[in-house]
Amino acid sequence: MTGTSAVEASSAAARRRARALSVGEGMLQACMVGFSESYLGAFAVQLGHGDAALALLTTLPLFVGGFAQILSGPCASLLGSYKRLVLVGAAAQTLSHLAFIAIAHTGDTRLWPLLVAKILFWGSGSLITPAWGAWMGELTEDTRQARYFAWRSGAAQLALLASFSAAGVVLHGGEARGTTLAAFALLLSLGFLSRLLSLGVFALQLGDTHPIPWRGLGTRMRLAVRSGSWRIPIFMGALMFGAQLSVPFFTPYMLRVLRLDFGAFAVLTATAIGAKMIVFPLYHPIAERVGLRSVLLFAGMGAVATPVAWAFAPGYGALLAAQVLSGAAWGGVEFASFQLLLGAAGRECRGEFLSLANALSGTLQLAGAVIGGGLLTQLDLEYQQVFLVSSAFRAAALLVLVLSVRAIEIPMRLPRLIWRARTVRPTTGAVREPVLQELIPEEGGREAR
Repeated sequence: MTGTSAVEASSAAARRRARALSVGEGMLQACMVGFSESYLGAFAVQLGHGDAALALLTTLPLFVGGFAQILSGPCASLLGSYKRLVLVGAAAQTLSHLAFIAIAHTGDTRLWPLLVAKILFWGSGSLITPAWGAWMGELTEDTRQARYFAWRSGAAQLALLASFSAAGVVLHGGEARGTTLAAFALLLSLGFLSRLLSLGVFALQLGDTHPIPWRGLGTRMRLAVRSGSWRIPIFMGALMFGAQLSVPFFTPYMLRVLRLDFGAFAVLTATAIGAKMIVFPLYHPIAERVGLRSVLLFAGMGAVATPVAWAFAPGYGALLAAQVLSGAAWGGVEFASFQLLLGAAGRECRGEFLSLANALSGTLQLAGAVIGGGLLTQLDLEYQQVFLVSSAFRAAALLVLVLSVRAIEIPMRLPRLIWRARTVRPTTGAVREPVLQELIPEEGGREAR
């Protein structure tokens, strides 16, 4: 074997090892989400935060994260590699868990410590997402990406469901013994440990070797604004505005109004997670057959109907059925919306366009949550009434969005996207995000029908 061949063989072996480690890292990251991040809303309710505070805790981190993602490329260039940025972001998420644990141990009911910790957690996670995708794209360029990431995603989903379910059991037991905050502290500690181990696995993986040029952020952002079609991001943002009128308030409705225990709360959320996990892989072949417009229409109708089902549910069984509907519906909305955003983006600055669209969505989601909180605190509406208002706004945005899709042509066949779970919401299950650098395009063009 020549010296060059030996180096290539060693590099290939290092990439194989990095890919194997990444499967474990994905499971650890999913455990962090299942043990801690998924229950931060319930944690805030347990601390006694009101509806206006819950609105900020849910959406202000999304707002900050949307803009943080724009800075991922320049930050990676500044640090010299994608791996270094991922390590910094994962370390920040690890440190944010120390703040969560301290709040649980002290029972601190002030808003700002929890809000700052959540912003640090979510903002750092958003910052490293594009860098992680680029890094993994390099590590998997010599393998069958679709098969590898399907295996990685499946392992992570199982870890998420298992950790979330175990956390529900812990909280249920803590509630029964009158030690709920201690149970939260334990779960947040498990989340801390999961992210710390994940950080260690990142450090062991092979670093990226391709040079990272400075991307000229301002120039590329201006090009993204000019070259992309903004109808889809605006209408998708309007749909999420309508959704966030109610999303932050399902948790307090379950725990304060319906007086569900944490076990029942966990079962409802796990139902949405499971429904989306089962149905989500089916949307790609369905969309290839009937078109994105049809998927968006019917899935969107489910998202519109979900808050109505919650408002009029006569009992726990009806809520379980509503959760199945919600998980399946939001899976379709997430799938179709990102495919449409890809079609609306200019090829030259696709990443920047999607980052700007994400920032726009985060801004509108923050506005929706604040207005929803105002409806509850200033106009004294009941939770069920806010759910109905949310449904009406979702329906209006969906109608305009579906009508606008008719004239849009997707400039590629539907790509096989690589998805990973970013967080969990009580009524939508695991919120997935695609990693742009990992999308696997197919040849040819396709019109959105």
